[in-house]
Amino acid sequence: MTIINAGNVIFADAVRLLKSTRMLGGIRSELYERLMQEGVFILLENKQVLFHQGEEADFWYLVLNGQVNTFRYGRNGEELVYQHRLRGQLLATLVMFMPEGRYPVHAWASMPSLVCRWPRKILHQFCLTQPDIGIRLLSSAGEMLQQAMDNIESFSLCTLEQRVARYLLKISEIQGRHITLPVTQRLLAHQLGIRTETLNRLLAQWKKLGVIQGMGNNLYLHDTDFLIKVSEKT
Repeated sequence: MTIINAGNVIFADAVRLLKSTRMLGGIRSELYERLMQEGVFILLENKQVLFHQGEEADFWYLVLNGQVNTFRYGRNGEELVYQHRLRGQLLATLVMFMPEGRYPVHAWASMPSLVCRWPRKILHQFCLTQPDIGIRLLSSAGEMLQQAMDNIESFSLCTLEQRVARYLLKISEIQGRHITLPVTQRLLAHQLGIRTETLNRLLAQWKKLGVIQGMGNNLYLHDTDFLIKVSEKT
């Protein structure tokens, strides 16, 4: 992890990205200026850790380039992936308000990445001086709760084929038909609540049918109609 002196181009890019986020878009101009004054820019190498689970949660982040993944260890020691943060996305904002004040996950760069960090106190002060930021944070917390409830329902009611089809379609909404899975197939299987061998067999079967093409994490969704039908089966 290397702290760098950011030039005007990086500063301007960071402000543009902050303005594009739902939480900090449209705030007063002097707040952006303060963020740039107190922001620290950090270069991360591939697989380098940004913070560890259980560490004091002193900072929140903006990803400027690359990708930062978060995970925690399950009861059996497996890695459970929670989020993939890409360019323009914020990280650990809700953690700044957790009562224990510690990161509940590990965070690491899955490729060379550039992030900017700010101290916890500045986000607290922003919520006091501009309450709509706090409302946006509460909205994000509500969405995470809804997603958790949807995941519980999905795991209990959906077949494994439905889970995989819905996941691939969700990724394609952002990346298009050519997709790159943000995690290994082993971690994806854990995330979807199925065995790695089962996921591999299903993907191999869909490749044989011509539904998907490609190797490893790089896939092409050739027959999205098939995936949509599978995802909607009852």
